[in-house]
Amino acid sequence: MDELWKALRSIHVATNPEASRRRTDQNHAMDLQLSQTADRWRRFYRVVDALEQGCGYQPFPKLDTLCKKAIACDEGQFLRILAEEPSMLDIVAVLLYVDRETMLHWIEAEMIFNVNVLFECLRRIFQGGPLPEQAENTAARGLLRLYGFSPERFQYFLQTSVLFREDCVGVIRAMLPRLTKEGWSRLSACITYTRMDNKHLLFWNDCTAGQNWQTIGFRAEPLFWAWRQALEKSAAQRAAWNSLYNEASNMLIGILLNQINTPRICEQVMEKITTESGTAMYRWYESSLRQKGVLLAALSRLEHLRLVWLKLGKDSLSPPPLSACGSWS
Repeated sequence: MDELWKALRSIHVATNPEASRRRTDQNHAMDLQLSQTADRWRRFYRVVDALEQGCGYQPFPKLDTLCKKAIACDEGQFLRILAEEPSMLDIVAVLLYVDRETMLHWIEAEMIFNVNVLFECLRRIFQGGPLPEQAENTAARGLLRLYGFSPERFQYFLQTSVLFREDCVGVIRAMLPRLTKEGWSRLSACITYTRMDNKHLLFWNDCTAGQNWQTIGFRAEPLFWAWRQALEKSAAQRAAWNSLYNEASNMLIGILLNQINTPRICEQVMEKITTESGTAMYRWYESSLRQKGVLLAALSRLEHLRLVWLKLGKDSLSPPPLSACGSWS
């Protein structure tokens, strides 16, 4: 038994830049050698993704046998030894020989206590295509656990491996009700607020279908403030827009319906925006382009609020399906 764990601890995968004649592969191999530190994990995973899309890995038949024996013997010990591994490339290589069902089991049983191991397990899981419903819930738990380990890696993983994939809708749908306010802040940084993308819009519509905004609306408020900041920044930079709506408009409607509980309050907010934007419009001496930016920001806020007002009039707390959608002051 000791020989088994000794063999597992002795694993070391080296890159050989000279082994390929392709300059791109040589550069990737050299980058892998240079990015084996905790503070360079983004660069490491960018290179790993590029390598996998290019020449891939050479086979390690002995490693396959070793991993199967070690997991069958004591998967807890296997994970503890893997967590001790300082080389992220070694973790990547070892987990090539672990099946997706086993990694999902580890996440469900909360057996993973190392951020590098968890990140790579999730990366492998999401590379495997659509998941059954129970596995989607487990994958969502894995994402939340990753956030607990590293909010930065959580955001990076969403942006690079999860968001806007049709086969990940169920995972995000399962994650949103359990996401903390700080987690929503990270999610908000992955969204574009000053233009409309139909594919992204449909993705978020599917993810938020059936969500209870009375329960999650308060925690989701960072999304609203990120939208407000994006409008202000866009106006200041005189950026061009292609719509008064954005990919997150239906989520913003849900948040606003949780904040504004009567049509009268909604009308008061709209009046305030109209007054403020009217004052800003008279500042013609700054720039006509800035004037236009201020006007577009105000129109976007008012249009979102108009839809909130309509929903309040119907006495409903369900965000509408979007072809246009909303937010407030």
